[in-house]
Amino acid sequence: MIDEKPPIVVVWRKSKNATKKYMTVFQGHRVDEVIEEKRKPLLDNNYELDEVGVGASFIESWQYKFNINKYNIVKK
Repeated sequence: MIDEKPPIVVVWRKSKNATKKYMTVFQGHRVDEVIEEKRKPLLDNNYELDEVGVGASFIESWQYKFNINKYNIVKK
């Protein structure tokens, strides 16, 4: 039996002063892979992370909370 990892949902901004927020859903990744600073990160190290959550339930609630219409899905 294969254990599937729950999706990791991240809400981020391109800069500290930006008002527009983006959502990215990572499937098949660990939380550490998403939020660590690396040479080739999954999200740019300059972005401001507003929220990080594990589980699909965060997608709909954060879309409503932050008024996000579309989100990106990154699969491993």
